[in-house]
Amino acid sequence: MGLLPCGRWPHSPLSWAFDAAQLQFCPIVSIALLDERANRRAHADAMIFPSIDHLDNLSNRLQAGFIRLAKDEALWQGDLHGALRHVVSFVAETLDVGRAGVWLMRDQSTRLECMMQFLAAEGRFDSGLSLDAGKYPAYFRALDAGRVVDASDAVNDHRTAEFANGYLMPLGIGAMLDATLHKAGRLSGVLCLEHLGSPRLWSRDEQNFAMSMADLISQLLVFHELKDSERCYRMLFESAADAITMLKAGHLVDCNQKALELFNCLREEFRTLRAAQLSPPFQPDGQPSREKAVALLRATAQGQPQFFEWRYRRPDGSEFDAEVSLNSIWLAGEQYTLAVVRDVTERNMAQRTQQQAAMHLEQRNNALQVVNGLASCLHGTTDLRLIAEETVRVLHGLRRSELITFFRLLPDGKRLQRLAALGIGAQELGMQEHDSIPYEGSLAGLALTEKKIMISSDLVHDERIDERVKKNLMGRGIGALVSMPLIYRDQALGSIGLLFHNPGIDFNDLELETLQAVCQAVSLALANARHVQVLEHQAMHDSLTGLPNRAQLHRETAKTIEQATNNAKGISLMLLDLNRFKEVNDTLGHHTGDQLLKQTAERLSAVLQKQDALLARLGGDEFAVLARNVQPEQSMTMAHGLLAALRRPFEVQGIFIELGGSIGVAHYPQHGETSNALLRCSDVAMYVAKTT
Repeated sequence: MGLLPCGRWPHSPLSWAFDAAQLQFCPIVSIALLDERANRRAHADAMIFPSIDHLDNLSNRLQAGFIRLAKDEALWQGDLHGALRHVVSFVAETLDVGRAGVWLMRDQSTRLECMMQFLAAEGRFDSGLSLDAGKYPAYFRALDAGRVVDASDAVNDHRTAEFANGYLMPLGIGAMLDATLHKAGRLSGVLCLEHLGSPRLWSRDEQNFAMSMADLISQLLVFHELKDSERCYRMLFESAADAITMLKAGHLVDCNQKALELFNCLREEFRTLRAAQLSPPFQPDGQPSREKAVALLRATAQGQPQFFEWRYRRPDGSEFDAEVSLNSIWLAGEQYTLAVVRDVTERNMAQRTQQQAAMHLEQRNNALQVVNGLASCLHGTTDLRLIAEETVRVLHGLRRSELITFFRLLPDGKRLQRLAALGIGAQELGMQEHDSIPYEGSLAGLALTEKKIMISSDLVHDERIDERVKKNLMGRGIGALVSMPLIYRDQALGSIGLLFHNPGIDFNDLELETLQAVCQAVSLALANARHVQVLEHQAMHDSLTGLPNRAQLHRETAKTIEQATNNAKGISLMLLDLNRFKEVNDTLGHHTGDQLLKQTAERLSAVLQKQDALLARLGGDEFAVLARNVQPEQSMTMAHGLLAALRRPFEVQGIFIELGGSIGVAHYPQHGETSNALLRCSDVAMYVAKTT
């Protein structure tokens, strides 16, 4: 029960209990340090301890803030710099810290460099600072050891005391909360939150919030890195076998390595040339090179791509004939001409290379479009079934397999439940609402265990698959299949199956990369959906009994009243209070009280099992029942049944306890037309019942 008052239980998803063991600071290791650290310990005496009410409000605010930020499309549609500015300023404001920054690992994890830091008091952003691991070994070890460094008294904490003289005390930093960033399972940086003033005790909700924000920043860094890499890759890969030059107003501004080799000059020399200097005075058809070039460039600038043969002259005087394509592109609001130059002496080889490259690029572009479109569509979706249906739809267009299935791993870890299917035979599967496959003995289970895509090109002779599972698949005409594991941070979430009628299927490297990218996008969507669902569930349910809380009761009551019609049956709201619970709680202790409340919830739920009713815990020993489609006399019978259930003794740790209860009943609309009005009336009725 911690320091929580009697009868009060937190509705947040995390416990706010504190004890003395959580308030330990670094021991004094030398008498010589007494004078030096005297002021630091005096400063630590001003440790900030949040109140219980503050923690309850903070928990709800952090949950709501994270959900709102995670669903913000601007983080993913804009640039990385803007996204990080928004995130760090949001974190600083939400946790009320003076400084919030993102630091990234550099030089093979031997140095931390500040990518962005928000200074709240000045309302500005800073960057450029760096920390060497050799100078601050304790801090870097702490980052490697755990997800979060919660230095409540940063000056005296053994993990951050290294910064005391040169950083913490000069800047007035009393506490630090650092959450680590990760990329591909490795430490890649840290989200650093610095509280100015006296030390500050970081609550569990604040630590989890910081870790969640660090995960979001890690995802942003990877997402924008991939987006930037894709943009650069497409430009460079488009004509990888050819020389590429970029011109602006007749000046050569850039080129690739192939161009330097073709023109036989250094990059510095190449950039000093004008385009006219790379041509002889006249072209083979007798036209002046300058006039012809001007006409071609003018047509290109007007949006008409050009393709032609051209004679070039290298700076060393040698000449060669080439095929040239010109295209106009816009970069940062300025127009450039992109020239692709090919030496015709290798025409045939270059044509074959071009065709293969074009085909590969088209396939990659199509795959990237599919993956990016799927990721964008799934982002922010919290319905697992919608995620499954959209995934099988996209995959059906990407790879023409006869049947695509989507399974989620059930909580027991023993079976995979089908959520969606598309293709030949999918309609037949759709009639089997609870269709599932075993984890053991299935290719899906093997893929999840091995954490990689598994291919069975010939189902009949595949000894990895259990005979019963194999017989089921063959009975549906399946001859080959592919299983794609859905895993997030080593947690198995489910699998996607591509099923084929004919054996002998094969996948090239690009196709496997695409399927792997789909797995990553879908796994991230599933993990985010589960996280949001958990947060929403915790916000609306009692943490001790798992029952709906007061907020959920009001929401369900309002919904029931809104749906009520003149022809519908009535609605009743009951308020139930346990008798003598406080005496039992004070006498036998809070642990016994908790067990009594859990047993009470189970007993009341059993009574209401066959009723159209919602049982909620309002706090302390108060429970409420929303009874739907009942007449007053029926609700009174229900109330008597609840009281009768409470009269039976409870057994807790070998002790039999008799409680009993009092209940008040209010009917809609006789006693009120809103949930609050009905709850007040039932409260009055319960008080009368308790005193009579």
